[in-house]
Amino acid sequence: MAKQSRVRIPPRPPIIHQNPSNMRVIDLSGPQGNAFALIGIAMNAAKQLGLDEVAITEDMMSGNYEHLLSVFEKHFGSVYELINKPGEDEGWGGDEDE
Repeated sequence: MAKQSRVRIPPRPPIIHQNPSNMRVIDLSGPQGNAFALIGIAMNAAKQLGLDEVAITEDMMSGNYEHLLSVFEKHFGSVYELINKPGEDEGWGGDEDE
């Protein structure tokens, strides 16, 4: 009997899950909330999702921090949950006694 050869299939690169139960959380009050960190996350996510990372990151950098967050959520809101946004939660330099 002839020996059968097996075809080896290489592993796929990691794909970001878009299932809401598997959302990744980014705490904006921590180091990942830094604008540069968010741009890096967006670039990696855009590549994995087959999106134009240059156009997305240029749009993110075209305004203030809130614009950056808005663009991030528009493109990656089904993958990442942003918590502790400015003005929504405590910890953003406001009066903590309120």
